[in-house]
Amino acid sequence: MTRRATGTFDVSLAPGPATEDGIGRITIDKRFHGDLEATSVGEMLSVGTANDQHSYQFDYTLPEAT
Repeated sequence: MTRRATGTFDVSLAPGPATEDGIGRITIDKRFHGDLEATSVGEMLSVGTANDQHSYQFDYTLPEAT
């Protein structure tokens, strides 16, 4: 059975310490709202977009109950 979860998410970006060779870092905290209520934490070594509007869509499959 395939299902779809939809909703929005908020993103907080914060500069992190640079690497020894000078590569900049950004930490990413996300809070998902809608069909999925969750948080995630990540790190980017490149600069992302400054868009204020974000969304998500997940396709997933649940195993049949036995």
